[in-house]
Amino acid sequence: PSIKSEKKNSNIILSKSYSPPREEEGDSSYYSWIGDQWIPPNGRPTYSALDFLTYFQKRNVLFIGDSTARRAYATLYGAMTGDDLANIQSKEVEHYLVLDVNRAKITEKCELSDRAFYNTTFSSDLEEEVKLRESLTIFFLCRNLPLPSTATEAAEALKIQPIQGNKLGREKLPSPPKKFDFLRVNCVSTLLHLFTPRPHNNDTSKFSDDNSSTKSGTEKLPPFLPYLEDYDLVIIANGVYVNQMNECGKTRTEDNKIEAYNPLHELLHALKDASSPNLQIAYRTPGFYGADTMSEGEGNDVIWNMINETKIFFNELRASESNTANMTLVDWGSNIKKKSFGEERIEGDILAHYGLSARLLFTQQLLHELLVAEGSKGERSFPVGD
Repeated sequence: PSIKSEKKNSNIILSKSYSPPREEEGDSSYYSWIGDQWIPPNGRPTYSALDFLTYFQKRNVLFIGDSTARRAYATLYGAMTGDDLANIQSKEVEHYLVLDVNRAKITEKCELSDRAFYNTTFSSDLEEEVKLRESLTIFFLCRNLPLPSTATEAAEALKIQPIQGNKLGREKLPSPPKKFDFLRVNCVSTLLHLFTPRPHNNDTSKFSDDNSSTKSGTEKLPPFLPYLEDYDLVIIANGVYVNQMNECGKTRTEDNKIEAYNPLHELLHALKDASSPNLQIAYRTPGFYGADTMSEGEGNDVIWNMINETKIFFNELRASESNTANMTLVDWGSNIKKKSFGEERIEGDILAHYGLSARLLFTQQLLHELLVAEGSKGERSFPVGD
């Protein structure tokens, strides 16, 4: 049943109908806003720093993406490692030294030799290999999460409890500490290369120029590269720079429109093939480049097309009776679109970045969808369109 409310004053009459959210609106595409504050859909909790720590210290996690991914990664890590999980300080999630770690130069070098990435080199002169070599040399972050002996002890020390009913268990946690790492990759084409099958001997010189196949007769390994096997959860978060960076193959057509090499369709299928019962891949749709309107932001039309193409892919994946992919969609782009343009923009330090509220929305959606994925798959679909 709908509820009709009416408010009057001397100048205006407001009348609108309200219907409770439909059951399928429980997925993370249906967050709403009051100002810059996001509101979870009906029946979903707002997760605390302790909830995030309780969940992620059970997983080995690798974030892969651009600077928007790095800032989200740093925000989430800062929240989980704050001095007081019941009172996270702004400096722990907002300070430039937190968000800009390894932004343009090494400020935190990975010294954890247990990482397969620690001793990985890319010896080929292929363009994508050069980018990956730079990412590992300069931009790779490797961190361990703190590990209280049990989630219960941490909760009791804080005099708060994890939210019930969200599958954040309190059983004794494993040791050693879990991995929580970040690898910078700006371009979709580089991601595709990273998840492309390699020759049996891992000799990158045997790649063909299109980065998608090896020479005839060469045996291939599974698409997920051996040195990424440190992780059971990979979070992909890039896209905003596809039409901004020359390194992503940006070119201009005769009518001055931007074109970029953007093999998103191929990437999504490569990620599907790489996922397995032991490897969950979460894919975040991108945000937008700051402008007064979406049409004025350079490349934003391409980003919106990427968001819709991604949702179509996941809808088809869920509709398939033969689907065995362990993939999770975090549709941040559709939600943050409402707070991306003009005076409504949740501004960051540059046009591609967002402020704290937007980054916290992503972390909220991420845990929301990861917990949903642990339970019933459900017959959900993501709305596609304007």
